[in-house]
Amino acid sequence: MSTAPGVGRAEIELARDPAGRTFIARQRIAYPFHLTRPFYRDAHTPGLLTVYLQSVSGGLYEGERVAIEVRAGAGSQVHLTSQGSTVVHTMTTGEAHQNVAIEAAAGSLVEYVPDPLIMFPGARLISRVSVVAAEGARAIVADAFHSHDPWAHDPRGGGARPFARLTSELRVARPDGRSDGRLVCLDRIDIDGRAWAAGTPGIATSGGGQASLVVLDPGDPAALVQCLAAALAPIPNLYAGASVIPGEGGAWTRLLAGDGIALRAGLTAAWVAARTHLTGAPPALHRK
Repeated sequence: MSTAPGVGRAEIELARDPAGRTFIARQRIAYPFHLTRPFYRDAHTPGLLTVYLQSVSGGLYEGERVAIEVRAGAGSQVHLTSQGSTVVHTMTTGEAHQNVAIEAAAGSLVEYVPDPLIMFPGARLISRVSVVAAEGARAIVADAFHSHDPWAHDPRGGGARPFARLTSELRVARPDGRSDGRLVCLDRIDIDGRAWAAGTPGIATSGGGQASLVVLDPGDPAALVQCLAAALAPIPNLYAGASVIPGEGGAWTRLLAGDGIALRAGLTAAWVAARTHLTGAPPALHRK
């Protein structure tokens, strides 16, 4: 693993011990990141490691570049999440960059499900999440955001203001000897905050949020889609759909939510449904 000098980064390597428990074999954590102690929380999957990656900086700021690199060894199982939502702060002319790179070896289960980003007024972010999963590896990967103006109800502010721009890419591939692998699924968005705030049809529900969740699984993709759809259907203020990833034994779902509460509920429901489908048991849910 390597990251360009001067970039705030977190590098984590995971391995499976002889007893079947996943552990952190190597870590390199630099500002603004902090890694909590690992947890084993799931009685039905006792070897699965839960890792919380925290930020001590208070969010992403103009000109900042951060990178997260995760390598899951053969047979390892990990749920990687954040301590809470990451705020992308107000900016003047520049932008922030966030890059997440995940490698999943054969037989591993990797879940990357951070809380949604919160886009403040004027925020600009370029985000990339890239997963390269070996044959037989399973993965649940989420990418989500919602907009928020903390000064929207201040009578001196003139109402809610939009974020400036969000450019985001979620890429899933299988290794084929090239550095970026053989493409399985690619989800790109490039959203102007004004169009988002206006509730432009096909782009946004005004004031709400959006999420994508990809589940890579060599099992029954049609059954997986049914599980995701059933989990999302009862959630109010949420518009969502799921479909099969062609040819690769997985599923993809997109969520549009009217507010942050619905977005979090939908993201959690999709993750729980996916985990249950992959392992036969739901995850243990805990407050962060």
